Amino acid sequence: MQWLTTDSEGNIIMAEEKANALAIATITAGQPQSNQQSIAASIPELGFDYVQVVAPSITGLLVIVAFFYCKGVIDLRRASNQARKI
Repeated sequence: MQWLTTDSEGNIIMAEEKANALAIATITAGQPQSNQQSIAASIPELGFDYVQVVAPSITGLLVIVAFFYCKGVIDLRRASNQARKI
């Protein structure tokens, strides 16, 4: 995409010079369709947020990875020092 701009009506205009193409994207908001409402009603709700589980899990994994990385660096330094003594 070469150019991306908007017009006075809020439409997004995209132009591609090499392909000689022009596109206009119109953004509209409307009422949800009836089948979307029935799908949303069948999803069970949990007592907690997804983020409340995922964020601490990722943080814990990062701490574990950092621990093993530091352990590897320390072991490498010990091995290098032992190799120099020989």
